[in-house]
Amino acid sequence: MDPSFFTYGSHRGCMLGSTELKPEMWKQDLELAESAAMGDESSSRKLAARVFERVRNEVWYLAGNDQEMDDIVQSALLEILRSIHTFRGESSLESWADTIVVRTAMRFFKKRRKSVILYTDDISGIPSQDSVQFHCRSEIRDSIRFILRQLPEKQRVVCVLRIVEGYSISEISEMTDTPLNTVRDQLRVGRKRISSMINENPNLSDWITGE
Repeated sequence: MDPSFFTYGSHRGCMLGSTELKPEMWKQDLELAESAAMGDESSSRKLAARVFERVRNEVWYLAGNDQEMDDIVQSALLEILRSIHTFRGESSLESWADTIVVRTAMRFFKKRRKSVILYTDDISGIPSQDSVQFHCRSEIRDSIRFILRQLPEKQRVVCVLRIVEGYSISEISEMTDTPLNTVRDQLRVGRKRISSMINENPNLSDWITGE
């Protein structure tokens, strides 16, 4: 299988699929949302089917373990359907759903606090956010998720949104209802820990190149 390319923090939805708002989709999204909000069962099923894989993939990275993954996915999908009346077409349907998924996951994490593996911050040679490129193949996605799962919950959420999905710092701040400086700090520390673990993983190190 040829490797797909994942540019570190360079564009939206780089591993989950594009969330770009296309003009031709804007009207269709609004019509689907309005119909689902009015209780049309067919539209609700269509909405759920459209976002399901994205929701599942996003939670696949956010969840701390496989046991909690299904619970978060189910809760997020229900919340998307319950909240569809708030969709105004100001972003793509996928971006709007991403925010709900993230907030659902964060509420879930808040309810249960588990111990996490912490790594030292004394790390040199940290890759630049805009100059590091991950060349990802499907067989190393498990390694990437494993690394992300070692991060404390708040750092994991920020790193997934920035590194995996390509959201900007300001967008992450709004999605997570977190101050900008806090997001920057969480991303900085998270990237240090990720760098440390990547340096210890030859399989991943081989797939990272600087520009």
